[in-house]
Amino acid sequence: MKGFWRRVEEQAVRLWKSRKKLWRSRKQVLQYLLFVVLSTLVWFLIKLNHEYTIEVSRNLVLDNTPFWLRVVSTDTHRITYRVKGLGFGLLKYRGLFYTPPLHVNYLDSLRIFSYIRPDGASISRQDLSSILARHLPTNLELVDVITDSVHYHFDWQIQRRLPVLLAADYQLADQCLLLEPPRLSPDSISIMGNDRQVEELLAIPTLQQQLGVLGSGVHRRSVALALPAGVSAEQGSVSVTFRVEKYTEKVLNVPIRVLAPQGDGQQDSVRLIPNSVEVICQVPISYYDSLTAERLPFRVSPDTKQELARLRVEIDSLPPYVHRLRFSPMYVDYYISKP
Repeated sequence: MKGFWRRVEEQAVRLWKSRKKLWRSRKQVLQYLLFVVLSTLVWFLIKLNHEYTIEVSRNLVLDNTPFWLRVVSTDTHRITYRVKGLGFGLLKYRGLFYTPPLHVNYLDSLRIFSYIRPDGASISRQDLSSILARHLPTNLELVDVITDSVHYHFDWQIQRRLPVLLAADYQLADQCLLLEPPRLSPDSISIMGNDRQVEELLAIPTLQQQLGVLGSGVHRRSVALALPAGVSAEQGSVSVTFRVEKYTEKVLNVPIRVLAPQGDGQQDSVRLIPNSVEVICQVPISYYDSLTAERLPFRVSPDTKQELARLRVEIDSLPPYVHRLRFSPMYVDYYISKP
């Protein structure tokens, strides 16, 4: 072992001492390497001019299938065959690192399918040979087909339109709110898949995304759809629009409307204590003047057949741009005046 390391050390010392000599001979070394590369290239070109037989393996893809038909298990449609020709043509046909798939039109293939049935179809070796012969360049010759047959399995498809649900995280800047819920365009999309899978879906969500902080203004984002495996859609993404505006606080005094039971006609005899509520809410600055007491219909519904001590105050509808509404009181006293 000591002798081995001693020889290694001697070689290292010898190289170090001859470093100047190697540097002076660098020109000869570079010339030698250049001649080696050129000789290899010439040899390669000469070899490419000879005739060879190679084995090619590639996928057979069925294109232009009807919209109600989908090809499944695409990994089983690989064919292997042998072709003969000059090296230049073979290299161009197979590619250096990747062989592209062979595309076959479904309608053109109907006459060459060995059999067709509702769940699939098959192409025999003889039919594969005729397909390959048509797609081979004129300078190449098909020797034989190794693959015995190719089987396609079909899945029946149905089409259905489903709503799109936004699944994104975002934050509003300080003192900002949404004028309306986020608007999706389109808000529904046509999907296609097998009947059982499509029937189970209620909506198509978008991919979960972080949209950041949204300040005052109109913001448009493109969000991708989260399509289940085996389901296709007419498009892969939708546009979402956010209308954001700075808000301010508004205080209103809104009268309470009395709703009597149908056919009772005693709402005019009901007296409320108090007969109005104080409302505090947040509204966009552009809607400040348009928000009036008439836009906030508060009501009570007394039951004259029961003696209730107090009535609960409720609101019929709330404008979409009104946020964080608070009102007081939530219950009012009442009495019925008699003529």
